[in-house]
Amino acid sequence: MTATTTTTWEAVIGLEVHVELATATKLFCSCKNEFGAEPNTNICPVCLGLPGSLPVLGERAVEFALRVGEALQCTVPDHSLFHRKNYFYPDMPKDYQISQYDEPICVDGSLEVDGFRVGIERAHMEEDTGKTIHVGGGGRIHEADHSLVDYNRAGIPLMEVVSRPDLRSAEQSRAYVNELRGILQAIGVSDVKMEEGAFRIDANVSLRPEGAEALGTKVEVKNMNSIRSLGRALEYEIERQRGLLDAGERVMQETRHWDEDAGVTHTMRTKEEADDYRYFPEPDLVPVAPDSSTARVRMGDRRARGARTHRHARARRVRRGGGGRAALRHAEGRRELVHRRGARLPERDGLGARRATTRARRAGRARRPRRRRHAVTEPGQRRARRVPARAEATEAGRGGARARAGQRRK
Repeated sequence: MTATTTTTWEAVIGLEVHVELATATKLFCSCKNEFGAEPNTNICPVCLGLPGSLPVLGERAVEFALRVGEALQCTVPDHSLFHRKNYFYPDMPKDYQISQYDEPICVDGSLEVDGFRVGIERAHMEEDTGKTIHVGGGGRIHEADHSLVDYNRAGIPLMEVVSRPDLRSAEQSRAYVNELRGILQAIGVSDVKMEEGAFRIDANVSLRPEGAEALGTKVEVKNMNSIRSLGRALEYEIERQRGLLDAGERVMQETRHWDEDAGVTHTMRTKEEADDYRYFPEPDLVPVAPDSSTARVRMGDRRARGARTHRHARARRVRRGGGGRAALRHAEGRRELVHRRGARLPERDGLGARRATTRARRAGRARRPRRRRHAVTEPGQRRARRVPARAEATEAGRGGARARAGQRRK
């Protein structure tokens, strides 16, 4: 009789997080970076890719990118380069996307989350695409009656933060995303509103035998619109791949769409490789070369210290038992975590320390009643006291004037 052996599979997860930067204008033109405007109103020849238009890189977007790099402890190379990523989609007006390929602006970072370290492979800049709205058939492209395209989002600055495959479960992935989201909001580079598309997540999932070094065939999962959806999608995809491998079948490298209502993933397309995008350097943009003049946007900048402030506040709340980890997870990703009324703030230096102390004192101090300069019990009493005195002075003045007039007549 032959004993059957069951392979224990280990999940390997890497996340790609797209963050819309909260600049006033788009990445390569002066159109407004604004959510909720009327369709196709914040557009121009540059973000529509019309012939003869030339992109100009926005300085503020570069500052925000460097701030993200410092917050994630990345290395900032001497120069980085923009590339054209060629592919067709209806909401891509140029039929290519200006992105960064092999020379990104930030590389080799890390993020500490609940006692484990997640490596950051890269954080690069790129422009966002437009938005396609499928009308009819539940909003899916293959069931829709027709589609509408809004180009207001085309050209909005994005940072794509790519983690290394260091995550091993859906729970770890949620913790990582919560921590990253909180840091990005704390340093002021984005409002990270997932409901507005300012914070979007793609996951790369594969399985391998426990203890093995080689990675398995990865599957990319898209359309996760909340952190809860991220956890559900990862749990489903891990079980789906485990079922295939246990049955002796092969996992296909592909991109899959998460269906929130059905709780399953569906095949979208076969996974592309880098060669499919035909990357080449963007001929209309020069390399980005940060120098010493950008030091003010790095950790020396008081606002950029928000990442450390967020981490310190989080760690102290855990040590003090401030509501427990469940309450802490509920508060993650909110800037109010640091400035909550009555909370003890982390140490800060210089002017920031004085302001923090003043805020804490004001938060814990009761409002004092305004002191009156005169002890008046009735509203009209003060006036009643002064009127007779004023009348007596007036009569005395009139009497003195009559006496002096009589002396002159004599």
